[in-house]
Amino acid sequence: MDDIYRHGWKAAAAALLAAALLSGCGSGGSEAGGSAGVSQSATASAAQSGSPAAALPADGEAKTYHFDLKSTKVEPLPAWAGTIEMTKKDPLYISGTDLEGALTADIKLSRKGEYLTAGGEGVLWNGQRSTKFAMPETSVLLEKQLGQDGTLVYGALQARSEEIGRDFSFDLRLVPESGELELRLPNRDGLIVFGQSAVLGKHQGEVSKVTAES
Repeated sequence: MDDIYRHGWKAAAAALLAAALLSGCGSGGSEAGGSAGVSQSATASAAQSGSPAAALPADGEAKTYHFDLKSTKVEPLPAWAGTIEMTKKDPLYISGTDLEGALTADIKLSRKGEYLTAGGEGVLWNGQRSTKFAMPETSVLLEKQLGQDGTLVYGALQARSEEIGRDFSFDLRLVPESGELELRLPNRDGLIVFGQSAVLGKHQGEVSKVTAES
């Protein structure tokens, strides 16, 4: 029972710390576990059009989504990740056993013609310390319709932390219609997954195939 209490307290503290570090940066409310708070202008636009695609920005537009995520599981490292060399003292190291990581991020999606790009900023908590990072608006994302359940937005999300002088990237999988996001961070213990999406879980086979081919 003490272990359960201790880990629950750590997870709550991590989420609170991450949110505090980005206070004032969000564009709306948020929920833990992978839900998003979308800016009021984005929500209004989607409601007026009545189209699922309205959850994403139109050509020439941009929308910002706020997420508070907890690490939920660890997956085997894919071939593209190679071998991850890091110690347990590395600021980006997150234990695949304890899963004490937390992450808060404001992700801005912009559409220019056929291209959907992503950028923003965030804070990563690895259970011991927090690390601020920025995401330059250079990541190009892809889209795939998941039947009536929404749109899969996916791709590599580039990030850099000036605090530690490091470049790294997340594997992003977003369903904007439901406000669900999963971010995967290559780590020594495997691929650390932040967030959990019911829609992505429902279409797990299709999503795995599409992302593997990208």
